[in-house]
Amino acid sequence: MIYNTGWGNLKPQKLKYTPAIAAQAAKLLQSGESLTATARSLRISRASLRNWRDRDPALNRAFGTFEANKAKQEAKRQKVNHFKEVAAEIVDAAREDSPDPVKAGLEAQKQAKVKGGREAGL
Repeated sequence: MIYNTGWGNLKPQKLKYTPAIAAQAAKLLQSGESLTATARSLRISRASLRNWRDRDPALNRAFGTFEANKAKQEAKRQKVNHFKEVAAEIVDAAREDSPDPVKAGLEAQKQAKVKGGREAGL
């Protein structure tokens, strides 16, 4: 049976970082690729990409672009979800034979928003 003899039997890992790989990562991130897709295509971990930010200014700028794009996508997603909720309220008002379903749906959405704000404040 072989017992662990300490840290002496561990082999140091070869660094995967090269300026060329960092440049490829920066190019992919700036083109709109996700962090996961970028890491997968370069066969490195997402954690390694994040760690390399400090080594390469171009990669750090690419991360800034990536994060800004991610924030824009989230804002767009929230806007679309809001309109889906308003549309659902309009459809519900139309099903209830409201004389003006758009107005009734918008009013219902406003009331739901006010009610949600009160519940969040509790």
